[in-house]
Amino acid sequence: MKLRLVTVAAFAAIFGLTPLAKAKVIYTYTGNDFNTFFTYDPVDYTNPLSSSDFLTIQLTLANSLGANSALAAVGVLAMSASDGLHTFTLSDPGFRIRRI
Repeated sequence: MKLRLVTVAAFAAIFGLTPLAKAKVIYTYTGNDFNTFFTYDPVDYTNPLSSSDFLTIQLTLANSLGANSALAAVGVLAMSASDGLHTFTLSDPGFRIRRI
């Protein structure tokens, strides 16, 4: 019985019947504070953003990017971008990533 259990376990390991680890990699970009402003609201000509706001992008990929990678398709699992006032994610209507 013990030999049979070892044989089944070895078979499962060899042929991939065990769960595989799924690596997720999260990349985060944080930009500099904003320093140029344009009229945002056409009614009162104000801009709610300030010089203490900045752009933050977080990208979750299925696998890490190699060093000096060539332009290629990547498996994007999640993405968000925020300017301190607005946040956009992949689940937002109308948001899409397009090929360059």
